[in-house]
Amino acid sequence: MMILANDTSSFDVVIVGLGPVGATLANILGQYAINTLVLEKEAGAYHLPRAVAFDDEVMRIFQSIGLSKEINKIVSTGADLHFLDGDGNILVDWVRPKKISSNGWFVNNRFHQPELEKILRKGLKRFGCVHVELQYEVVGLFEVEDGVTINICDLRTGNSETVKAAYVIGCDGARSFTRTNIKSEIDDLGFHEPWLVVDLLLREPEQNSIGNSYHYCDPERSATHVFLGAKRKRWEFRLNPGETPEEIIRPENVWRLLSKWIGPDKAKLERAVVYTFHASIAKLWRRGRLMIAGDAAHQTPPFMGQGMCSGIRDVANIGWKLNSVIRGG
Repeated sequence: MMILANDTSSFDVVIVGLGPVGATLANILGQYAINTLVLEKEAGAYHLPRAVAFDDEVMRIFQSIGLSKEINKIVSTGADLHFLDGDGNILVDWVRPKKISSNGWFVNNRFHQPELEKILRKGLKRFGCVHVELQYEVVGLFEVEDGVTINICDLRTGNSETVKAAYVIGCDGARSFTRTNIKSEIDDLGFHEPWLVVDLLLREPEQNSIGNSYHYCDPERSATHVFLGAKRKRWEFRLNPGETPEEIIRPENVWRLLSKWIGPDKAKLERAVVYTFHASIAKLWRRGRLMIAGDAAHQTPPFMGQGMCSGIRDVANIGWKLNSVIRGG
């Protein structure tokens, strides 16, 4: 079995999930030379974008793990955010100058998530103490006196295996198995809205784009137009009562919604999917040696681009603390 081939079945930390949050934590722990196992049930990084923005504080965290130079090559600098009424008049103009902040980076960075994940995963290869196992699903977490016993399943073969860790960190998303084992209740903040997310690939890259994004505060249908750089565009549309995800994602309906701004002659439809945006916080982020971070701990609507950022800040916080505890500090 792959894990036992590493000559150990016991680790200081097991990370459940290898999205941007889990991968960042693994890079942090790798720098501390902490014996770490990362378990990811998928065979590879998701090939389409989800998160699209991060701020200067997150870039400083990427700098701290030695990856900011590579990551900076894949980002575009965003600019202002305009809130418009149904007639196109500006209600609020949130000015975000393209200037270097006190953190040493631009405040508003736009990116393509698969490219970011590739860099974060490649960064893990620097550390002999970090072991990554893909297509392994965690099916059991059991606290014992000196750690946690983790039951896992090899999704390729169906074989079961057991490893041990001093601590388990669940970076395993909104449906977190780790959170279920912590038995944390959810503080529901009352926001549950279905939105159509549309990603486009421009047939011709934009030249000299200003980099603004727009929120359309139209009572007929709220919408968001997100700047993603020269090659991509994203629109998000709130579903109205009576509309179904199955109908609204049909290409003809998607292009009808986009017709005010762009048509199929200018762009290719990369993705159209309906997500239900939530606002919630887990009431308990730690029980004993089990902890959660990122979407496992909190969900936020994406309009301010802080979902992934919050998760990255979670693990920047917990990483040095794990090092201090494990090293006996």
